[in-house]
This record gives sequence, C-alpha cells and structure tokens, in this order.
Amino acid sequence: MPTLTRRRYPERPDCWHIYYGDVQAGTVARRVGNPFDTDPWEWNCGFYPGSHPGECGTGTSATFDQARADFEQAWEVFLSKRTEADFREWRDARDWHARKYAMWARGEKMPSQKPSSLMRCPCGEKFDSHDPARSYVHRGHIYAAHAADGIRRQMRCLLCEDCGWVCEAHPDRPWEGEHACRCGGRTVTRAKMVQHRGCRRASRPNLTRRAGAIDARQGMEAALR
Repeated sequence: MPTLTRRRYPERPDCWHIYYGDVQAGTVARRVGNPFDTDPWEWNCGFYPGSHPGECGTGTSATFDQARADFEQAWEVFLSKRTEADFREWRDARDWHARKYAMWARGEKMPSQKPSSLMRCPCGEKFDSHDPARSYVHRGHIYAAHAADGIRRQMRCLLCEDCGWVCEAHPDRPWEGEHACRCGGRTVTRAKMVQHRGCRRASRPNLTRRAGAIDARQGMEAALR
C-alpha cells in the first residue's frame, strides 16, 4: 500500500503537496493574510475528481507538526471511502489536463476549440448544419426533442429566428418558423433561401423588424398611454 509523502511546492517555500503514491492527496501550507492571533498553518485533505462534494476536509493548526497529524487523521477517514475507480478517475483527469497544456504549449487547439458546423440530431445522425439540403429534415427532430424535454430556448437572432436562413427577396424575414416568409408559397425554390450570417447584428434596433417584435413594442406603447 502506498504511503503519504510530501513534496515542497517550488513556488512557495512554506507549502508542501502531499502525495499518496502518484495521487495528490492534499496540501499543508502556511496561511497568508490571516489575523496574527489565529492558527498560522492550514491543511487540505482529499482530491477531486474521484470524490463527492463535502468529502474533502480542511482545517487549521498551530504548528506544522500538528497540521501533519491532523491531515493524517483526516486522510484515514477519506481513504476508507475510496475505491480503485476513484483513484483512476483522478489519474485520468490529470493525464487529460497534461495533454491539454502540452497542446496549448505547441500552439495547437483542442477539438472542442475548432469551429465546426457538424451537429448531432436527436435521431442519432450527424449532419452539417450549413448544408440546407441535408439539415432541413433534422429540424423537426430537434424541435420535437426540445418540446418533449420542456426546453424553451432564448431566441438569439430576431431576423432568422435561429434557423440560420432568411428569404432572399425579403432578408428581414426568417425562412422557417411562426413568422416565416410566405412570398413564394409552395413554388419557391431553394435559390430564394440564403444563409443568414449576420446574427450578431440582429440585436440592433434597426434590424429587429420581425412582426412579433413590432407587435410587442406597439402593445407596450399602447399600455403606457
């Protein structure tokens, strides 16, 4: 069974990291900024991930030796509740962060930091949201899933109403939704549908010409009269 060892923190001469094998189990350090008549030493016991909220312990002590003894007592309680899966979870998180910082040091981006138009539909299929021919069929699946989950999204764009597409002849009207443009009826072709790339400008007052927004504003003005 591993034993507790301590390693001095290189950036602070009065701080030690406590390790249980290769897992950091906590710290013992001199307190900073505390009143002069309080305990000068502080200890923190436990690790996360690999534990539940409230299981990690902390306390203060009058001397370094007393802080070590208090830490060891708290560690026995913490260790009695741990399994090998808890230690593996902490190691996985440590390795993941190490890979992340190594990528950043090389000037690389993580996959989640790279822009992508790919989405996963509730039906399980992955599709390109910038491809109208293939993404249109999935809109019904997404809206149905939101309705079933009771999710009500806050609309971010008042021009396209978050569908990403507007009418080419009437670019101030969304292509889909309650206020969709009906100028072409069923005979309109996809050529009259253009991708809306100005969502960030949609919050400007001169661009919020959606019928619902106008009705709401007029209703508020009437109520104030």
